[in-house]
Amino acid sequence: MSHPSIVRHLKNELLGLRSNGLTLREIADKYGVNEASIRKTIGRTGCVKIRRSCPINDRFWEKVEIRKTDDCWEWTGALGGSGYGHILMDKKTIDAHRVSYVLANGEIPNGLEVLHCCNNKKCVNPNHLKLGTQRDNMIDFHIMRREGKPSITLRRI
Repeated sequence: MSHPSIVRHLKNELLGLRSNGLTLREIADKYGVNEASIRKTIGRTGCVKIRRSCPINDRFWEKVEIRKTDDCWEWTGALGGSGYGHILMDKKTIDAHRVSYVLANGEIPNGLEVLHCCNNKKCVNPNHLKLGTQRDNMIDFHIMRREGKPSITLRRI
């Protein structure tokens, strides 16, 4: 058997055993390995961590530290130089907060950006994301003082 065939066979067997109700301990005993090895292979979502085989929804949420609904849900996967989370999708690197918005709300209309209401670049909580224009983002940028310089303060009247 070639390497891809072995991996595919193992993947199918592990998923089959897991879906038949076997515990991770039972699967580990069957293969003579420790439970941690099986957990790493299958992952929290039940998908074998061969990335092309897992749906984006499963790959995405396994990299999120989910907390209370009102709290930031921080991305634990790869970060770009700008501090925003990234995930590989269809051989393209996509901002994690954009993927979160699409998974929760559907497509992003042309000309709009996904903005953070919480000013946390790693946050992917759909409740903290909103659509807006680049201009809206720049206004938020200055109001929230992301650039570390004094900005115009808006007062409620």
